[in-house]
This record gives sequence, structure tokens and C-alpha cells, in this order.
Amino acid sequence: IYKKADKLIFTMEGGKDYIIEKGWNIESGGSIDLSKVYHINNGVDLKTFHYNMKFFKLEDVELNKHGNFKVVYTGSVRASNEVGKIVEAAKIIQKQGIQHIRFFIYGCGPEKEKLEKYCHDHQVKNIQFKGFVEKKKIPYILSKSDLNIFHFQQNKIKNYGSSMNKMFEYFASGKPIITDCEFGYDLIRKYNCGVVINNASAQQLAEGIIKLSKMSQEQYSVYSQNALKAAQDYDFKLLTRKLEQLF
Repeated sequence: IYKKADKLIFTMEGGKDYIIEKGWNIESGGSIDLSKVYHINNGVDLKTFHYNMKFFKLEDVELNKHGNFKVVYTGSVRASNEVGKIVEAAKIIQKQGIQHIRFFIYGCGPEKEKLEKYCHDHQVKNIQFKGFVEKKKIPYILSKSDLNIFHFQQNKIKNYGSSMNKMFEYFASGKPIITDCEFGYDLIRKYNCGVVINNASAQQLAEGIIKLSKMSQEQYSVYSQNALKAAQDYDFKLLTRKLEQLF
């Protein structure tokens, strides 16, 4: 398929690296001409995102409460997303007597009930599992967060870059991001819109969240503006123009 294609488009920036590592490129004795390899990432439809943020609100007392530092995760609650590590980080923060940091988990999955039971049994009270929400309400939820948390299973494919839609929605919210997984061609580092602690333990994740909750308003604004800049660069309108140019 790669050999016969006129152009190859990867959603991950390291597409050429992938081909080279496989030994499929002409220079390595293969049949793939790297000059026909391009990169167009996933992204976010900013027009729809802002529309949904304005018109599809969520009535949630805790989410809309002022004064707390709200850490939000959106997505499936499954082992590969390591939501259990977020629970452990919340537990560590609670043990330190820090009360203003609150965690909100929006999404369902096979790990949800188990983690809820763990929180109940261990009296972890600073985290709430909100369950499934309609996708159109995600922009409003993210607009109310103070910090978005991003997880990804540690595996080799991450070395070639990231193309997960969730990350671009996080960017569009204009809020800093913390993640325990560094990607090749890492966009969070590139745009300086958050903190990357690669392969972090729950303790390291907790420490990072605490540090971010104490950052100056000036630094917070820098992260926020940089996140919005990243979202603009990955707006579907811009990505569509790139695709048209390839045609």
C-alpha cells in the first residue's frame, strides 16, 4: 500500500521515522520514497468547540464552584488510560491536607466502578467520577477546569508523535495541561502549554499538580495563551487547507 500510494499522510509527525525504522525507505534498501510522506495531524473544529461551549452547558454545582483548583480528566476510564494513577495522586494530595485541589473524571469504562469503590473504601474524597457526558458538553466542562490531565499508555508508538483528539480539545479550552507521558514531537513541550513528566509515578504527578496549583497568575496566563495558539494551529480549517494543497 505504501509503495503504490502517490502520497502518504500520517497523523503523527514521526511518520518518516516510522518508515525508516522499519527499513522500508529507499535509502535503507526498501521501496518507499520519503519525499511523498506528509503529516497532517488530528485537531479541533474551533468554531464548533466555541459554539458548544456557549450553548451546551452542564449544570454541575462542584464544577461551577469558585475557589477550588479543578483538575479535569475527560475520556474512557480503562486500564490503558491509567486513571488509577490519578486516583492515587488525589489520595496523596488529600493526605497532605491540601483541600483546594479537586479532581473531576468525566467518562465511563470498565475501570470506573472499581476505582469508585477504591475511593469509597480508602476515603478519597477529593475526586468525583461524573460518568458519561455528551461530547457536545465537553467544551463547557473544560472551560471550567483549571488544569486538564492527559494520559496515554506507555508504548513505542508514542515515539512517533501524538494525534489524540482529546489533546486538541484541551488546547482549545485555553487551560494548562499536565501529562505523565512524553511523546515524540511533543506538542505540549513545543507550545509550552503545560508540564510533561514522562512516565511519572503517582507521587510525581501529585507534586506536579500541587506546583501548578501554586503558580503565579502570570505563568498561568502564559500556559493558557500558548494552549490557545496550539489550538489555532490545529484548527480543522487550517488542516483542511493543507489536505487540499496535497490534492
